[in-house]
Amino acid sequence: MAILHGTWIINHQNSYFFIWGETWRYSQVQTEVSTEIALHPLAMNSAELNEWLEASNLSITNLIQPSLTPLKQRIKNKPSPEIKLPIHSQIISLPTYFVENQKSEFTKISPVHSVSVDIDSPSSQYLHPWKIEGFCLTPALAIQFIASLPLSTNDSKAALLGTDIHFWVHIYRWHLDLISRCKLLPTVEKQDSNLIAKWQILLDSAIDATRLEKFASQMPLACRIYQQNTENLAIDLPLLPQEIILSFLNHITDNQLRLMVGSQSPIEPRMIMSLPTALQQWLQGLINANNTIDAAGGERLETTLKAWTLPLQYQLTSKALFRTCFQLLPPENEAPDWTLNYFLQAADNPEFLIDAATIWDQPVEKLIYQNRTIEQPQETFLRGLGLASRLYSTITPSLETASPKFCHLTPLQAYEFIKAVTW
Repeated sequence: MAILHGTWIINHQNSYFFIWGETWRYSQVQTEVSTEIALHPLAMNSAELNEWLEASNLSITNLIQPSLTPLKQRIKNKPSPEIKLPIHSQIISLPTYFVENQKSEFTKISPVHSVSVDIDSPSSQYLHPWKIEGFCLTPALAIQFIASLPLSTNDSKAALLGTDIHFWVHIYRWHLDLISRCKLLPTVEKQDSNLIAKWQILLDSAIDATRLEKFASQMPLACRIYQQNTENLAIDLPLLPQEIILSFLNHITDNQLRLMVGSQSPIEPRMIMSLPTALQQWLQGLINANNTIDAAGGERLETTLKAWTLPLQYQLTSKALFRTCFQLLPPENEAPDWTLNYFLQAADNPEFLIDAATIWDQPVEKLIYQNRTIEQPQETFLRGLGLASRLYSTITPSLETASPKFCHLTPLQAYEFIKAVTW
């Protein structure tokens, strides 16, 4: 029985999805200590992997088939060009058995099969780097390949998937959900001396922040132990799960939107021609393969976009676990004014509130409140008040105090707050 593995590999601007196959066979390798990285004895080579994928109806050759119509083939009377598979070697650290031989200078090492990792064994297991041959899928190819994989465990193909690649099937479905809810932003990114147009996901809701935290805690270790070091046996520390997930979501969403929109411009050509050159290139770069923006005018565009997305910068870094909220109270004891109290609220639990007095009484970097830890509570609170003042300037005078906790509103101001500002 063979098992398909795969994960997202962060590689600067050329990140990719790497897949490889694992099978049952003799796995012991004799090696000297501190030698070069050995080939994984249970991993299929590229030819075996391609043959097995085709037999399992998971072939990638159909995804990279050149787009040549039968009519053109007949006219040119040429055979179909040979498909070049994206073969790639990757270093991955895996649980490994070490068996020392007292009579020899060699040590026998044997990688633990993925289905046996959680099974108790009398032999000790250690992480050890192995060289594995597989296929390197670009984001565009990864979209098509992962979309063909089953999500349900009842599907016959699900038995062929390792826990690592099955994890990414779930993340892929989440990225489709984000697109359907328009949880994305058009942005620019600086690469070397160029600016490029790209799409970025926006996790600004409580459900998405909670989902990211949950997925990060459930990411299999096999998704985090792919190595950048290829020269010796030193093992890199695992990357943070959230970093890998966000990289995958941003790259896949950017490519997915380009595939969905194609070359169809959302704006009429006449309207586009009336715009500045940099803005034209940016809009076209969001839907075309060529997403480079010329330096002329690019800096001004970058500054404008940063100002536009400034209120969302905290959400874009996926740290918005708490946010500023408001509570409007009616007048008491025949007083004419309403009271707008300020609170800090958990993004995943609307009932979790911290009043402003508690926040100002605790000038700490980390506030532990009701068994929850709030990073930089005062800074988070002030950031939210500052953004809210842009939408409702009536609270601005209260922010001039050293520790704003509330403000008083006239009945008309309270009506305006309820009608036009609450969200």
